[in-house]
Amino acid sequence: MFIAICDDETEFAIELLKMLREEFDTRKVKCDFITVASGAELLEECKRNRIDAVFLDIMMPNINGFEIAERLREIKSNIMIVFVSNKENTVFSSYRYNPIWFVPKRDLRFIGQVVDKIVHNMNEADDSLAHVQVKMGSVVDEIDVRRIKYFKTDGHYMNYYVENLKSDSFRCKLGDVEEQLSNLWFVRAHKRYLVNLRQVHSIKNGSVIFFDRDTVPVSRSQLGIVKERFQDYLRSIR
Repeated sequence: MFIAICDDETEFAIELLKMLREEFDTRKVKCDFITVASGAELLEECKRNRIDAVFLDIMMPNINGFEIAERLREIKSNIMIVFVSNKENTVFSSYRYNPIWFVPKRDLRFIGQVVDKIVHNMNEADDSLAHVQVKMGSVVDEIDVRRIKYFKTDGHYMNYYVENLKSDSFRCKLGDVEEQLSNLWFVRAHKRYLVNLRQVHSIKNGSVIFFDRDTVPVSRSQLGIVKERFQDYLRSIR
């Protein structure tokens, strides 16, 4: 991934760069970073090079962050913009430029969540990254993590469900699959079910409800965990 930081405050830009390196390294995502001190420099970089996401200060000299964002959209419509500012009252004005987040300079504690959102957006947009090889017993199967609703175990065998279709049976433990998919928005809802949060509409009355209105049970011991992970997922796509 290619990340740009545009901020005329050098010390802050250095601090932010350090934090972002650590967060992306923790997630094992390789990134190249550039830092620029003006909107003009950023626009030139975006014309010459691939930039996937930009952390953009709003209060910039000569041309402010909102004007820069508008021009960025003309160069690359799907660039991910994270506004960064001391002027927290500008958050509502920023919405018209469709940022993925607004970060107050005085409080960087949510940088990890911002990075999760960036990584999630990149993975969802990249069809090749959505296809993951999963070892299920003696078989390695390639799955599309966007389409699977859930895995279900029955005795020593397990199946997964895509829409109303049931896969072949695999002789393996659900926990082995859970471990492989733990960072891809899958969560154990019940001792027999591993659920894909991308496919979940809501959680009510001890059940996970999917967009097609299919349901699976949530055990009492897992209810709090499932709800918390679901909220994390929802925050990641906003």
